[in-house]
Amino acid sequence: MTIENTNVSRRTLVKGAAWSLPVVAVAAATPLAAASTGTASAQWTQANTQLLTLGLLDNSGTVSASVLPSAPTQFRITNGATELPNVTAVFTAALSTAGLNITVPVGTTKLRGFAPSAVAGGTRVGNITITDREIASVALLGTTYAQDTAATYSLGTIAPNAALDFDTTWGATGREGLNISLGVATSVTVVVSLQSNGVEFAQLSGSNINMLANAGVL
Repeated sequence: MTIENTNVSRRTLVKGAAWSLPVVAVAAATPLAAASTGTASAQWTQANTQLLTLGLLDNSGTVSASVLPSAPTQFRITNGATELPNVTAVFTAALSTAGLNITVPVGTTKLRGFAPSAVAGGTRVGNITITDREIASVALLGTTYAQDTAATYSLGTIAPNAALDFDTTWGATGREGLNISLGVATSVTVVVSLQSNGVEFAQLSGSNINMLANAGVL
């Protein structure tokens, strides 16, 4: 699996479709906007709450949790009367700093990030992007980074009045540095932008990856 590393904190998603004739673009604008606002919805429908084993995103092995984490594992798109063409799911996952207690970093430490390694019925588009975000630094001692991720999956065309479930399998990035105490609990904020022809019609949020910070995952 290809992973792209970057230190740039802002990512731009290229949206929209290229049309050969301006008059076609004008004709398509109205139904596309209507589809994005009124005919479809999405929600998380299942979550994993068992002991979790995650495959590393570079396929170099697995990492196992020693406690009970939770992660959203299935979402459903419920469509209305209008076909949704070229549907994509754009995942972002960012470690929350709430509850973390990193007081004395030693050397360079990178905590694990999380990204979907597979979406059943979907095809990954491009690379999984990993952005190193500094969350703690002490002069002459070290810096700790969170590894935030972004990944896009193509889900194809969703027919009118269809309700489709998509199972999501999570993977983890590698980590670097010392294992240090990170506090009591932490979470990874997961947001999924669901788009048709590059226009968002629904968003999944509020169901995150949660775990004890000393669970052996980070």
